[in-house]
Amino acid sequence: MRTEPVRMVSDGLALCGAFFRPDGDDGKDKKPLIIVMSGFTGLYTIHPSRFARFLTKRGHRCFSFDYRGFANSEGARGDLILEDQVRDVRNAISFVRTFPFVDHDKIVLVGWAMGAGVVLKAAYRSLGIAALCALNGFFDGYRFLHFHRGDHGMDSFEMRVERARQVAATTGTWLRAEAFDIYPLDPGSSTYVDKHLRTYENYFEHDFSLAFADSLLSWKPEAIAPFMSVPIWIAHGENNQLHSPEESKSLYSLYGGEKQLYWIRNAGHTEWLLDENPIFQKLASDMETWLSSIFAGAEMTI
Repeated sequence: MRTEPVRMVSDGLALCGAFFRPDGDDGKDKKPLIIVMSGFTGLYTIHPSRFARFLTKRGHRCFSFDYRGFANSEGARGDLILEDQVRDVRNAISFVRTFPFVDHDKIVLVGWAMGAGVVLKAAYRSLGIAALCALNGFFDGYRFLHFHRGDHGMDSFEMRVERARQVAATTGTWLRAEAFDIYPLDPGSSTYVDKHLRTYENYFEHDFSLAFADSLLSWKPEAIAPFMSVPIWIAHGENNQLHSPEESKSLYSLYGGEKQLYWIRNAGHTEWLLDENPIFQKLASDMETWLSSIFAGAEMTI
């Protein structure tokens, strides 16, 4: 796989990313492009690169970048607002369409975990989107938080965010909290973070503004699902204890376009997300088969 670093600009901030292309790809012809995006605290050098390693071996071109505020991208660390990440992806779609080797009408968005809702919302009314893949996502932030906190915990959490909003409204500064105090982890995901994610350079999971919590409470990308027509492949671990399988069931029931719901058998959220793991290999292979069918169908209609 060839990795070609690039810098793009999103709302005046320089973001670092890369194109991933098959070995021997001379870039002389237009081809589809698969943009793969991370979830919470993710970097393009982690899961997007993992999917790119698989997909480039099968002839596909990929792209990813780090959201504002992460790794070497510009932006304040820990000031994550979900709508800003949507804007970063929308700006990335426009950015890659300036390259002559990208087929402007065959761009795919793949979103992992929190990134699944981000790419879903970014795709709305964006030009050139041929397909979406939503992997182990959640599509209603309040529902995700309630899944982990329950009624009493949500009352306390919402009051905490309201107090932080009051401080911000009077001082101009949001209070901060540890990443996984805002975004709860199940035990399996916590182990994966300790064992794998923290080993990556530039991995950031320190304190975050409670403005992130505020944006999470009102985050509901599935609200646009009935108005979407782009084909979507929704995949979810059947034993996922971080993002409930009900999340993907809900998105599937609401989605207005061509859709497929795929269960990742014997899988939780991330414990299997390693290059040589057979669960990852099967998921990536089945996703690639579906994408190839979408590309073939698009070619037949031209």
